[in-house]
Amino acid sequence: LNNLSLENYEVFYLTGERNYKDEYETMFKEGIFVKPYLDNLVSLMKSADLVISRAGATTICEIMALRKPSILIPSPYVPDNHQYHNAKDLFEKNAAVYLAEKELENLNNMIEKMMSENDKIRELQYHLDKIRIDNSATLIYNVLKQSGEIK
Repeated sequence: LNNLSLENYEVFYLTGERNYKDEYETMFKEGIFVKPYLDNLVSLMKSADLVISRAGATTICEIMALRKPSILIPSPYVPDNHQYHNAKDLFEKNAAVYLAEKELENLNNMIEKMMSENDKIRELQYHLDKIRIDNSATLIYNVLKQSGEIK
């Protein structure tokens, strides 16, 4: 984190309660904010230009709903590699950037390039808009109605 330029942006790094250490709040340079947890993560995501995250199902849904460009780093330590499969559709539709955990040394370069050029961010937003679903409740209702679950 301390190697990022931070000329045009700030970084909010959420470690999770288990991985957080008190000294994190003071060990990083100005412009990097480290917290164990945030009560209103959606609010932070709304204001973010770029989200860097694991690829849990809830996170993928939030990224899609908020139409946030992202670098997704699926955890390889989950059953059946489900985080990779959660995000695969976004990768294939060019609506997210994929980074394997074993390639984390490339993360800073990816961030710097995306934040300085903005072309990739605009491209991801464009593709997120293309896969947008605004009537999901109606679609679910119709499926349930057709199946006979709802009369």
